[in-house]
Amino acid sequence: MSGPFLQVPTNIRRCCNVFIMFKSIDMVNLRNICSIFNLDFKDVKYIFEKLLQSKYDNVIIDLNRPSQKLRKNMTEVIAL
Repeated sequence: MSGPFLQVPTNIRRCCNVFIMFKSIDMVNLRNICSIFNLDFKDVKYIFEKLLQSKYDNVIIDLNRPSQKLRKNMTEVIAL
């Protein structure tokens, strides 16, 4: 695996509990991120293609809240 996400030092990634992804991310890196966080790539790809309409929309991965792990723009819980 490679990409911008993995260029962040491991000790910093391990300290993070919330990750923000914007629509401009490429599919190879998206697949890698999904595998790291144990997310289904098809579900996350659907979110990026159908739910994120604006270039300012984002997906939040919150590791502290398993029931609200995925959110759109910080507030809208995404149920898969």
